[in-house]
Amino acid sequence: MLCSTTFFLFFFFKLLEACIPTQNVEAVDPFPCNVCSKVYATYCQGPNLPSASNWCSTESEVGLTYTLGPSSYLFEPTACNTELSCPSGTIGTFDATGGGELMEYPLGTTVPVYCAESGPEAGKWLAWITNEAFAIDLIRCQNY
Repeated sequence: MLCSTTFFLFFFFKLLEACIPTQNVEAVDPFPCNVCSKVYATYCQGPNLPSASNWCSTESEVGLTYTLGPSSYLFEPTACNTELSCPSGTIGTFDATGGGELMEYPLGTTVPVYCAESGPEAGKWLAWITNEAFAIDLIRCQNY
């Protein structure tokens, strides 16, 4: 009887050990681009941060994804592509290369953003806003 009880307890505790997570595993969003870096503003903290009047959505809240391949806006064989489509209460904002800010127009528009992976413009991001390409450094969904 003692032997069967010991045997039962041994397997019971082994079963409990198997159910206790020993490490945290986070899903990793694979970034497919090689020359171009991510373009979404990493300082964005989400609604009401740093303040209720000045905040921007995080990249994960926006659901931004990147693809590597030809772009319908950039005549390079390989480009890093994404599209900015901002959640309600925010507007697509683009930090222009050399200074200044650009906004999506009209409000609620999906804006194609792309970067050449090769050639003379490699590593430079462009946003296609109102049928024109603008050189940009960062994108974000800013509250309004």
